[in-house]
Amino acid sequence: MHWMVRLDSPWGVRELLVARGAAVEETLDVLALSLTGGASALAAQALAAQALAAPGGTVVAYSDGVPVGSGGVTMADGVARLWGGGVVPSARGRGVYRAVLAARLEYATAHGATMALVKGRVETSGPILRRAGFAAYGQELIYKVPLD
Repeated sequence: MHWMVRLDSPWGVRELLVARGAAVEETLDVLALSLTGGASALAAQALAAQALAAPGGTVVAYSDGVPVGSGGVTMADGVARLWGGGVVPSARGRGVYRAVLAARLEYATAHGATMALVKGRVETSGPILRRAGFAAYGQELIYKVPLD
């Protein structure tokens, strides 16, 4: 079983999980970015992928007509909540994630968002998000808990 310890989890949850044999499987940075200046600087960095906004808050990036990445955005009280960003392994390292991020931020600013929030894997998307201007405000841990 996987258990996420969030920033607002009750005190002692981590210790309880570890006492039952749980181990950290993944670490997520909780990141935020002010959108009061717009998202155009990041959009200019988007490289080879073509990002298209689709109904329902999902962005899909295409390369030569083939979908290679996607990510979602949900608007809530002027905040763009970014989720589910990913790129197929064969397309990584070509700016696809940045293009998907840029398209979601463009969508967010066009719909009145003044801030973007996202959780980024420390090893993969976190560094890209930080280079794009996001700042970390804490970490959430995902524990793998044995069920025996």
